[in-house]
Amino acid sequence: MTDTPETKYTQQAAPSDLDECVGTRVQEERVRLQLTQAQLAERLGISRTSANLYEGGKHLPRAEVLIRLDGLGADVLYILTGRKPGTDVVDLDVMAFAMEEVRRQTSQSAEEMSYRDCLSRAWPIYMALMNYKRLSSELKSTVP
Repeated sequence: MTDTPETKYTQQAAPSDLDECVGTRVQEERVRLQLTQAQLAERLGISRTSANLYEGGKHLPRAEVLIRLDGLGADVLYILTGRKPGTDVVDLDVMAFAMEEVRRQTSQSAEEMSYRDCLSRAWPIYMALMNYKRLSSELKSTVP
């Protein structure tokens, strides 16, 4: 379904498995941080309704909310992927660059897209950049 300017940020879609998994993990992190839903909403600067929608898997948290969750000590990698931190962590600078590239490309075509569509288009760019970064590093280490 294509977003129109009127529905760009208000479109109500049925929750997906991803939404529900992310919601469950937001709730797990809130409990781990020993916060009530009201306290979490207050510290994130969102309404209690929004916090409830996130935890209920009805909406995915926006990037700004995820950044604030990280600032509270929540494990955002776990919230988004279900993986606990290890050697695979998202390079936020590279992801921000990938998101900006998607925005640049779509602004040239006057195409409207949802945040979720932007993120799903940015992910392959992110992965390509990370592979390039890894290969460049490996090449540098093998050159005498």
